[in-house]
Amino acid sequence: MYPVSVKGVLLSPNAEVVLLLNEREEWELPGGRLEAGESSTECLAREFLEELGLRVQVGSPLNTYLFEVLPARHVFIATYRCRLCGPFKPALSSEHRRIGLFAPSALPENLPQGYRSSIAAALAEPDPPSTAMNSVDASQRQPVVLGPGEGRSYPMGRIAALFKADGAETQDRYSISEWWLEPHTQGPGTHSHSEDDIFYVIEGTMSVLVGGTWTHAEKGSFVLVPGGIAHDFENRGNVRAGVLNLSIPGAFEPHMPGIAEWFAEHPPLDAGT
Repeated sequence: MYPVSVKGVLLSPNAEVVLLLNEREEWELPGGRLEAGESSTECLAREFLEELGLRVQVGSPLNTYLFEVLPARHVFIATYRCRLCGPFKPALSSEHRRIGLFAPSALPENLPQGYRSSIAAALAEPDPPSTAMNSVDASQRQPVVLGPGEGRSYPMGRIAALFKADGAETQDRYSISEWWLEPHTQGPGTHSHSEDDIFYVIEGTMSVLVGGTWTHAEKGSFVLVPGGIAHDFENRGNVRAGVLNLSIPGAFEPHMPGIAEWFAEHPPLDAGT
């Protein structure tokens, strides 16, 4: 498993991309590692304040990918749109060597491709003010059309999540994702939360715990778990199993970097039969 780093794309008032020069003489997006108990949005807001002295509002997710920091050393990176909240007076911290403000058409050569892709994604579909602020006006929302296997990926060893829509895409009203478990793999463990969870089995057989009862849900099965009820899921079968998950209301994805970090420290165990 891999450490998780959360990064943000922020434009200056002059529409320049804010970058930082690290100790490897590479330009990078602001951001850093999650601290215990933080969501990705909380982490990124804190990192901008620590690294640049800037207050930002964290918007919708852009990309997730593995980045090879050094040979054979990888970091899982999640990038988000960010918007300035307050005056733009960046101050360099001891964590970096320089602050850079670059026109999107003149990004530095020593900027890794993953950051370039995130900047391009942010510029291609900028958050309208109404969506970034979770306005109830849905007229500014854009359709989301994804092919099979497309979405924002969160690999967690024998578990993988693929987010289709959340945040500004749904105005935090719901979150849609796929969850895939390898054969004989335990899930997240018994837990409960205030959101409703809906599971629709799209491949294999997923064993789902609701309250105190396990159900072996075959492909095509539907399970609704009202908020507050303890639940879990795992794959006890011999083939890969997947579910489509709807979490209502949304804003689930910002927690994913922390969940991925947890699984990096606590790899999934074997499930029974």
